[in-house]
Amino acid sequence: MTKETCTFRTASAEDAEALVDLILMAGDGLPEYLWQLMAEPGEDLRSVGRRRARRDEGGFSWRNALVAETPEKHVIAGLLGYPLPDVPEPVELDSLPAPVRPLVALEQRVPGSWYINVVATRPEWRRQGLAQRLMKEAERQAHATGRQALSLIVSSDRHAARALYEAQGFSIVATLPKHADGPVLGGADWVLYAKLLP
Repeated sequence: MTKETCTFRTASAEDAEALVDLILMAGDGLPEYLWQLMAEPGEDLRSVGRRRARRDEGGFSWRNALVAETPEKHVIAGLLGYPLPDVPEPVELDSLPAPVRPLVALEQRVPGSWYINVVATRPEWRRQGLAQRLMKEAERQAHATGRQALSLIVSSDRHAARALYEAQGFSIVATLPKHADGPVLGGADWVLYAKLLP
C-alpha cells in the first residue's frame, strides 16, 4: 500500500481513539500530564483523551482534525489545527500549570495565525509524504479562513519534524525553555515556528 491509496478527510467524533493515539505521539508527555489533572476518580488517561476529543468545542476536538486513512478505514496520520484569536486573550501565566506556561506564551506571539497543534503519523507510515500533504491542507484551511500565517510549536529535539517544517517554509520566531520540573519529554526548549502565506 502506498500513500496514494490513502484518503484524507475531516475527522468525526468516532475518530476519538485514533486522535488520542496521534496526540500522544506528538505531545512529548504533555497530554498525559494534563489529562492526569483532568481525570475523574477512577478514569484512565485514554478515557480522558477520548472524552476531550469527542467534544464539539475546544482546541482538542474532532472538529479541528483532519485524518488520513487506509482503504480499510484505519487512521494512520492526522492534523489538529485551528485559528488563534486576532488579539491574544489576557492570561495570567502564573495561574497555569508550569509546563503549559511557555506554550501559552509562545502562542501569544502569533495572534491571528492558523495554529497547527498536532501533526503526527503512525511510525510504520512515516517518510511517505503524509505529513506534507496534511500541512498543505492546513495551508488551504488557513487561506479559507482568511489567515495570513501558519504557526506551530515543536520540541527542540524533534529534528526530523523541524527539518520538515523548515522545508515547508517555516521559520523560527522564538524559543522558550521547557519547565525543568515538568513531565515533558526530551528537548531543552519549545520552538515556535511560523510561515507567512502568499
